[in-house]
Amino acid sequence: MSVAAIYKGACMVWITQRDEAMFDWLRVVRITNTEGVRWMLGRLNGGDRPVTKRAAQMWCARMQEVGYVDRERVSGVGGSMIWGTHEATGQSAPNLFRQTTRHEVAVSIASAHFQAAGYSWEGDREAVNRTDHQADGVALREPIVQLVEVELTPKRGERYAMIFRALQHRYERGEIHRVMYLTTDEVAGYLGRLLEDGTGPSDDTARGGRGAIRRPAALTEQLKRQMRQLLRIEPVFDRRGIWETDVQPAWLNQGGPAPAPAAAAGELEGVRW
Repeated sequence: MSVAAIYKGACMVWITQRDEAMFDWLRVVRITNTEGVRWMLGRLNGGDRPVTKRAAQMWCARMQEVGYVDRERVSGVGGSMIWGTHEATGQSAPNLFRQTTRHEVAVSIASAHFQAAGYSWEGDREAVNRTDHQADGVALREPIVQLVEVELTPKRGERYAMIFRALQHRYERGEIHRVMYLTTDEVAGYLGRLLEDGTGPSDDTARGGRGAIRRPAALTEQLKRQMRQLLRIEPVFDRRGIWETDVQPAWLNQGGPAPAPAAAAGELEGVRW
């Protein structure tokens, strides 16, 4: 299984096909943390469970010795941030303190979980115009195409209305079968209210303000009904944007197409919003 022996000074490390697959994954997600490495190594070992934290840390240390992985401990992200170096991935080092970095790490963990459940994972295609939407990722398991959104903070209701219309258009064109929102408890509550009574966070709330008054969003009854059929919302992240577990959630193995658009909300067995 070994691909090559890499020497750096007195250090020699065998680079295996599994290691190469990890570099391929890091090219896609760019940055991760220990949880992402645990679940992805577990997937590449042929299982549906993560390796131990110690095993993940040992892999990172082994790759860091030969300059293929770098890492830095940053508070609030679930341990060290981990990324492939330019030598391993051909990519420059990420900006660890960029506003979107926490979100990128969360997406990487979602990617690892889906792959451990037997899905393949790829980036979504770019938005084709201002009213279109690019999801955080695409989870594929034949014949199901599932868009994945990682939502750690709420958006304005009007923004959700535009995104939901774009998702519905893609569903009607046969591009996708389901959309999974992986969220915090707070965001799950916002989305639930939005899909039930059409009210969502105001501008201040969406920016993280407290005590803001909810206001009506531009969601028609038809769009709310369509989204209750198409979306599944699962609050798996804590307030820090961290998802730590040794067990896959049961819903991750319940793949299947969304019900037909004409189905009534009460008939949507297995769909949570």
